[in-house]
Amino acid sequence: MTGRAIVCAIFLTLLVIPVSAYSHDHNGHTAHAPHAMPNVAPGGDMGAFPANIGGPFRLRDADGRNVDSRQDFTGRVVMLFFGYARCPGICPTALDAMEHALDLLPGEKAGKVQPVMITIDPEHDTAEILRTDFSREHPRIMGLTGSEAQIKTATDAYKINKVLVHTTAEGEPVYAHGSWIYLLDGGGNLSGILPPNASAEDIASAVGRRL
Repeated sequence: MTGRAIVCAIFLTLLVIPVSAYSHDHNGHTAHAPHAMPNVAPGGDMGAFPANIGGPFRLRDADGRNVDSRQDFTGRVVMLFFGYARCPGICPTALDAMEHALDLLPGEKAGKVQPVMITIDPEHDTAEILRTDFSREHPRIMGLTGSEAQIKTATDAYKINKVLVHTTAEGEPVYAHGSWIYLLDGGGNLSGILPPNASAEDIASAVGRRL
């Protein structure tokens, strides 16, 4: 079998594996599905994607402004993550690494990168929550929210599933959800996928190759 054929076979296998293989257990820790997507190689350079993953989205930022991915991110590499503001599990790890990756890039390159988190919980993650709770923890990441329909458009496009695992004594929901870091090129097209436990160094390396 040729190298190209091997790559195609691997990706055809991934088509039947949910992208949400990384999720949170009832304690908010990372859980792996029995047949989870294998760990992506450092840099996320997986070649062409045969799966129909990705697409435009129109949401609102923490200041209530409309954000259209087809217009507002043109020419920029986007590090895209799906999570929620008060997530107790893998979300802080992935988001911290995304922020630190910016520090590892030269200034002129870092300015061409936009880290984004789209909430999977728009009922709780209002613009106010993103402006206060989320921005306080992750000031360099653009938090996006919207209507249930708008969020569904985005999560469907990136094959993100979420399940309410339980509600804390304080009334906070805890979700199991897809937790990959997606890399989008300057045209908004998916160009790489990294696991949520990718190091800042690997993220910066992957982003740097796309600038």
